[in-house]
Amino acid sequence: MYYPVTLDVLHQIFTKFGAVLKIITFTKNNQFQALLQYGDPVNAQQAKLALDGQNIYNACCTLRIDFSKLVNLNVKYNNDKSRDYTRPDLPSGDGQPALDPAIAAAFAKETSLLGMISLSIPLSPVCQGFESAC
Repeated sequence: MYYPVTLDVLHQIFTKFGAVLKIITFTKNNQFQALLQYGDPVNAQQAKLALDGQNIYNACCTLRIDFSKLVNLNVKYNNDKSRDYTRPDLPSGDGQPALDPAIAAAFAKETSLLGMISLSIPLSPVCQGFESAC
């Protein structure tokens, strides 16, 4: 049986801790990764404390959560890879949002902001983000 890790799955999990404003997903270093932006830093703290190390599905898709160094996510498209829940008017684009240079540069910075969380799920035959699942 397959259980995909989609934007909707992530949104459902993380909204239990507060309003999720934006989500961007991508693959980096053979890991499915997502950036989530909350409206309140306390929500990000609660989500990290409750979910880090937990599985999305029974015995698979383990969440590894850290605070992001970004101040704000710049979502250009609402599609299967990214969504801005505050901007339903955004186009669907081509399904592959560009990683903004500011986002890429922010990965190298040393400061962290509590309103943003970065999560990663190792890609394996058991769990592969959108392609395959547990």
